[in-house]
Amino acid sequence: MIVQDFGVYVRLVTQHDHGLISGVFAAAWRDPESGRPLSPELALAVALHDVGWVEADRRPLVNEESSLPYDFLAYPDQAKVRLYEAAVLRMAAEDPYAALLHSLHFTSFVPERQHPGYHARQSATRAALERRVIDRGGRVDDLPRDLELLRLLDVFSLVLCMTAPGTDPASWPAWLTPSPLMHRRSMSWRWSGDELLLDPLPFERELEVVVPFRQVARDARGRVAPGALYAAAEQHVVVRVRGPR
Repeated sequence: MIVQDFGVYVRLVTQHDHGLISGVFAAAWRDPESGRPLSPELALAVALHDVGWVEADRRPLVNEESSLPYDFLAYPDQAKVRLYEAAVLRMAAEDPYAALLHSLHFTSFVPERQHPGYHARQSATRAALERRVIDRGGRVDDLPRDLELLRLLDVFSLVLCMTAPGTDPASWPAWLTPSPLMHRRSMSWRWSGDELLLDPLPFERELEVVVPFRQVARDARGRVAPGALYAAAEQHVVVRVRGPR
């Protein structure tokens, strides 16, 4: 879950919806040098990189102290590791190359010292997935480049979903302001009204991105009634993503 803090209320964006927004960016991506789009396997991996959170976000774990759902950063460690592991197995049934990217992506979030068994199992899983990719005539040489692109497009969506106009900048993660992934590519972002500006714009066109969310009011103590989390209706906001003018 992504939790946007607007003070008197919060907006909740599911991880999979955020992932699908990454997929919108992936579909529009054009390589700055060659003008080529992403490969179908990479575009799939980007769009579905958080599909493993679907069931967890339907029944969000609530932080008793804040009465808000745990966001993806604070989600209990053991539960998150189980979720990551199941997500890779699920994707492996669909596309082994996408599953490889997901395993590499998720493993980077889990400290090996605290979870050596998880790292060992994922290492074995990736070896098996690499064999499947190669047996199908695929290549694994581009994994490092494709992983960086997945992470970059993930960051674009996180910027949109975590720093919307009206949210408290103090709640924005330091790693988004600025993002090292964007900095390495000489890229920056800022809000202009309700438009998100990416400089330079790495897409074939300006985009209108639909963001689904649920909005929940805080009470006089700043808390949210647990039942309100499940009763809130889904709403949508459209964000234009463009380059500077």
